[in-house]
Amino acid sequence: MGYYTIPMAKGQGIYGDKKTMLKPVLTKTDTTVLCVCILTIILISGAVYGSSDPGSLVRIETPEEVLLFPLDEPRTILALEDPQSCLIEITQNQVRVIESGCPNQICISMGSLPAPGNWIACLPHGVFISLEGDTDDLLLVY
Repeated sequence: MGYYTIPMAKGQGIYGDKKTMLKPVLTKTDTTVLCVCILTIILISGAVYGSSDPGSLVRIETPEEVLLFPLDEPRTILALEDPQSCLIEITQNQVRVIESGCPNQICISMGSLPAPGNWIACLPHGVFISLEGDTDDLLLVY
């Protein structure tokens, strides 16, 4: 803990003849409050920005079908049989569109889905990708 000195006029020291008085920069209460604040920020950040649940599912809806894939198994999926359609990549518990033949390519610029409840849509191809929480009762398509 650092200290700083407060210069005093002669004879004004609180400890008799001392010309200076030492005061801590941070008190014990300040240090405790600071530690609690830092710990709270770390816990909230971990909850908000933490990685997706390994039991999460990727739901891909196309005009022809609905596909479900586990998020924890890496793979590349062509959403439609058209080679110009969305090429979807599942890696490291994240899903994203890596290639698309659509004109604006907004689906690619959306990046990876961070948590269940988020989605990516490619409207020209009619492809909707969402990340769902852990569900044991859904049929997985391989």
